[in-house]
Amino acid sequence: MRVPPKKEERRGSFNILNEQDQVKTISEQQFMEQEDMETQNLNQVANYFFKHAYNDIFRRKFHFVLAFCSVFLVVVSTLVVNQIISKGSIIFLKLGESAHGEIDAFITPSADLIRKTID
Repeated sequence: MRVPPKKEERRGSFNILNEQDQVKTISEQQFMEQEDMETQNLNQVANYFFKHAYNDIFRRKFHFVLAFCSVFLVVVSTLVVNQIISKGSIIFLKLGESAHGEIDAFITPSADLIRKTID
């Protein structure tokens, strides 16, 4: 039975297979030195991530479709709610005018005013 490594041994070390398929443990600093991250340009880094994302999409198609649909649904519903809120005053005005209220007020002259202006 294999005994799991202690917490101190797990942190900052990576298991890498060498030529004889044996596990070789190196530190995080040695790993970063081997990767030579400072000399890589943006194109190489982007190519690396896109290649692995492309491979992951085809390896787990259902997960990708599920994630894509959920993000698409959230974006579309956010856009719809945003448009309803921005056009809300016009929508409620039209709904209110359709039932009644197209005319806000009736203005009629008073009887006293008519008597004074007839002369």
